[in-house]
Amino acid sequence: MSLTFLTPESFADLDDAPSQEIGRLVERAAMEADPTTLKVATALLFDRALLLLREGSRQEILDEALAVSRGISYEAGSALRKTNPETFGAWSALDKLLGEAARRSDRAAVPSLLRGTHGPAVLELLAGEGRALPRAVIRKRLDLGEAHLSHLLRDLEEANLIVRYRPEKSKEVFVELGPAGREVVSQSVLPPWLERLEETLQALAAGARIQSETLAQELEANGAPSRLAAQRLAKAIARLSSVKPHPSSGRRSPRKEKIRWLRSLSNL
Repeated sequence: MSLTFLTPESFADLDDAPSQEIGRLVERAAMEADPTTLKVATALLFDRALLLLREGSRQEILDEALAVSRGISYEAGSALRKTNPETFGAWSALDKLLGEAARRSDRAAVPSLLRGTHGPAVLELLAGEGRALPRAVIRKRLDLGEAHLSHLLRDLEEANLIVRYRPEKSKEVFVELGPAGREVVSQSVLPPWLERLEETLQALAAGARIQSETLAQELEANGAPSRLAAQRLAKAIARLSSVKPHPSSGRRSPRKEKIRWLRSLSNL
């Protein structure tokens, strides 16, 4: 920034700015202590924090916590504590919140949660529906006890696999995939090679002719479990090129159909 002093406009359009840039501005704002600028800066920091807690990675949350801490540490923090203790308190609370969120979203917990039965079942259910689901629906679909579900969702949320929220004016808690959960889905539940397979099946249903070798190469390039699996799938689909689809085909949900195909791999 080339400004001699910060103004409220200094914090405009910074929702997606790097945390390093935010940190420098926060430190300057703390030193200059203009009440209006501090108010705008505080609103921006809380907006950014809400977005990061919902969608950010552990490293992004940690970087933001370090940026906020620049305004409450050392010389800048001492100045802010004296001139505007209310802002100092708000930034301190936000710093603690972000730091705790970064620690609780540690990916080390992910493998252990995915080794169980119910953690993957929650992710598969959300992936299959392609939308957030009410907590009560998850409990009913998976036939889980209340205490078990509470502990399971807490662990999944702490690992960033899911996000829980309550819409405004709603009594129902909704659950959707978190950043780590979306990553797991893209790698193992609904991976890119399966998306390519779905496109091929749709083309096949429309009467297209499938080249086995080309499809095998595309499946492998998109992360199929192995070259052999890609080749066998491609050959099986190519043999169906001359077979007309049954009139009742296509009624299943595309996302559920993809999961069904993934499960069938064990029979290859």
